[in-house]
Amino acid sequence: MSPLSLQQPNNRRSLFIAICVFLLLDFAILGINLKITQEVESDAIAINIAGRQRMLSQKLTKSVLQLHYSQPGTDEFKQYRQEFIDVFQMFSATLDGLKHGGTIIDTRGQLVRFTVRDDSQLEKIFALAEQELSPLIPLAQRFIQGNQSAATVEALKTVLEARNNSLLTLMNSLTTRIEEMSRQKIERLRAAQLVTFLLALFNFAHIIWLFRRTSLASSQLINHLSDLLDNTSSCLLISDRHGRIRMANALARETFGYKIAEITALTHQDLFQPSEGGCIGVKADGKRFAVELHEKQFQLDDRVLRLTTVIDISHHRDKERQLAELANHDALTGLANRRVFYDRLVLEVAHADRNGNRLALFFIDLNGFKPVNDTHGHEVGDKLLITLAGRLKDGMRSTDTIARYGGDEFVIIAPAVNGTIDSTKIVEHLQKLIQQPVIIDDLGINVSASIGIALYPNPCSSSEELIAEADAAMYRAKQSGAPYCYVVHDSTENANEQVKT
Repeated sequence: MSPLSLQQPNNRRSLFIAICVFLLLDFAILGINLKITQEVESDAIAINIAGRQRMLSQKLTKSVLQLHYSQPGTDEFKQYRQEFIDVFQMFSATLDGLKHGGTIIDTRGQLVRFTVRDDSQLEKIFALAEQELSPLIPLAQRFIQGNQSAATVEALKTVLEARNNSLLTLMNSLTTRIEEMSRQKIERLRAAQLVTFLLALFNFAHIIWLFRRTSLASSQLINHLSDLLDNTSSCLLISDRHGRIRMANALARETFGYKIAEITALTHQDLFQPSEGGCIGVKADGKRFAVELHEKQFQLDDRVLRLTTVIDISHHRDKERQLAELANHDALTGLANRRVFYDRLVLEVAHADRNGNRLALFFIDLNGFKPVNDTHGHEVGDKLLITLAGRLKDGMRSTDTIARYGGDEFVIIAPAVNGTIDSTKIVEHLQKLIQQPVIIDDLGINVSASIGIALYPNPCSSSEELIAEADAAMYRAKQSGAPYCYVVHDSTENANEQVKT
């Protein structure tokens, strides 16, 4: 028996093992892709819910302040009491779910299940949050169980005012840490994906080498190779040193929309174009999609060929864009969220300091929004918020920052304003935009707004003071019935300047 005949069974066995390994690695890549998609979706929900905790921590203080300024026994007091109960219970239940795992109501009102995230930093944040909440819990439980005395409300107000900033900071830290854990987890999965892919690519090159040794006839080798490529779940192309496509598996032909005779008449440059973000694939119908290309050279019958694996990453980029959108924008209105608002306010304050300009912060709270929700339902209320957000966005300057602060509250940063002269014109314009009737499903809805206005650098001297003073000015406007109110520190000035109607 010749050495060649002894070698052929060994080659066939080696080839069979290599193909099995290649298919296992191929399915492993597919599994990692699915895992990345699931983790991105799960982490997007976690980040959004953690961000909601920041809003709920502020609503706790707001509801207690409203209770403090309301008369016990009135409908208004009952409304604010129920709002405090709802916010406190949701805040506590969500914090407990994030710490211990279990079912949580997401921002769409749907139940989602969370597992415990094993992380020392998160445990520290939860411990600090429980420490901050410890004096509040017995007071809140006593209030919820029916003790509505002024002393109880005053005690709640005192506790929340003392811990408002620390709770907000902890909830910001919670969101940031979950984002960091999500990014680290995705990076580890992508590293595992790359390693698996390189192993599969190396194994595939080994398969080609075994094919070459197994068969002396080039045509027979190509037939076997074509069958192998068509049975894989990867999009594979083989081109020569001039870039002309010599072979394309079934998935590649389906992906690009060409028949086998058509795609083998094309070159590498016909199918792919460079872009700023990497590479773009071009289909037969002209559609373009983001791809990752992994290439490996090999030799076949003294010809140097290039094996290209095409990975469609457009789905992952869409998920990443969705994650960024959820992290930086309000899910309902599409406006900037609190995180972006805080960052932009600090930036605009720095610009004002550097350029010697003034800026105005408008804190807007809608009047009559809750009755719309109660009478017509949350769907109509959401449509009303979306419509008003669109008006604000279209009606303000491109340099202004418009954000949804929470619920029916909006904030607007207007840089480069000429003190009260420009800001009064702006607030009157805002009132006109908001007071215009909104038609939703043949319903004519009218709402108004109470607006607090803070100017920088006078009388406010920092971004934190801007927010606090504008919020307080809004509440003064709401209590006095005025359409708007400026922040005024000098007692000789009018602290409740109203719009002349």
